[in-house]
Amino acid sequence: MPISYINKIVAKKDLDFFDATKPLPLKITLKDIKAGEPGNSKKCPFAIAAKRVPGVCAAYVLRTKIFLQYRDRMVRYQLPMNVRKQIALYDSTRKMNPGDYQLKEVDLSNVPSVQRKGYKKRKKMREEGKIHSPKTRGAWPKGRTLAEPK
Repeated sequence: MPISYINKIVAKKDLDFFDATKPLPLKITLKDIKAGEPGNSKKCPFAIAAKRVPGVCAAYVLRTKIFLQYRDRMVRYQLPMNVRKQIALYDSTRKMNPGDYQLKEVDLSNVPSVQRKGYKKRKKMREEGKIHSPKTRGAWPKGRTLAEPK
């Protein structure tokens, strides 16, 4: 399920979109694991457990993120590596370890708008010759070519 699916839900239901600012603990039970469906983002054991959080109407699990839908907003959390491994294990074998897990707040370096701003700043600095682009590392200084030796 691509992120555009989440964007459509947000637009259709006129929800506000937020990135989580605090971690969220989740308890996965054997009942969640048995009720889940491999490969279904709405019926993943983590989505089922997330629906027990007070106020959560729906939960959508993607590869690296989980989206919790409340009545008036959608909140994005980041999945830590141990949770991603459990989801991959569940999707391939229908088995996973029950227990306590923690959803992480969103790391701003992974937010596309922040990445784009950083990219534009680096591109401008590259054009001004303040930093080398990765492709030109070790190349001639700006303004000189191979045809112009020292």
